[in-house]
Amino acid sequence: MGKTAALLMERAIEHRTLGHLADAAADLEAAYAMDPKLVEARKELALVQLADGKTELALRTINKACANGSSPDFLMARAEIQVARKDYGAALQDCEASFREPTDNVEWYLLRAQLQRRAGKFAECLAGLRDGFTKTGSAVLEEEIVDA
Repeated sequence: MGKTAALLMERAIEHRTLGHLADAAADLEAAYAMDPKLVEARKELALVQLADGKTELALRTINKACANGSSPDFLMARAEIQVARKDYGAALQDCEASFREPTDNVEWYLLRAQLQRRAGKFAECLAGLRDGFTKTGSAVLEEEIVDA
């Protein structure tokens, strides 16, 4: 059986987990070249580039992935990249856009709360944490509410 885009994606994720970022990037680029409809490969490539400290390249890559519409998952990936670039306003915009669809992802609630606090949006931060706790029952979010 030959290489497929799906197999390359799987291997890339394993490479990333092991810290083999160059190998992960190569597999993701090959997966996308094999199947240009596989925009998930571009998102994963942007996250590998971010992990490798290539924030500007990661931003260009995720922006290409988002060019034909952005799912919440892609917007949150871009928010992570924006945080690394210290563009907190853009990161918060992407977070807010991601929450237009329901989510139970605790990490998303935490990132949004962090960015809202940084922007001085304390009431929104507390409301978002309470909403997250109601939807997820997460003890981590409950602790954040106490700390907020």
